[in-house]
Amino acid sequence: MANKPTEYNRQRIAKVIEYIEEHYTERISQQEVAQHFGFTKEYFARVFHNTTGKTFMEYVNDYRLDAAKELLSNTDQKVMDIGEACGFADTRGFINAFQRYYEVTPLQYRKNVRKGSSAS
Repeated sequence: MANKPTEYNRQRIAKVIEYIEEHYTERISQQEVAQHFGFTKEYFARVFHNTTGKTFMEYVNDYRLDAAKELLSNTDQKVMDIGEACGFADTRGFINAFQRYYEVTPLQYRKNVRKGSSAS
């Protein structure tokens, strides 16, 4: 029972998630966000994980990758521009993260989406 988030902490983490959604394009750190919302770094890490099932950085990167997937599907922006627009520090890091998460490169993903939509 000690690991179950309280309603108060769930509300605080909901505000953190809103913050992530508004700032995912920027460089954000767990330490800064914890401080901003009045948590110690260690307590924040525990509460965030217990509430979301993910570490802070897993959550941020998953959100960034979902945003990138949308841009790859719906725009003709260059892969490097999409990575940067979604908060990744460099193109190689973006491509590696995308490939680990979706098991295809961003360019392969875009090609697959385009093939699928033209077959419909």
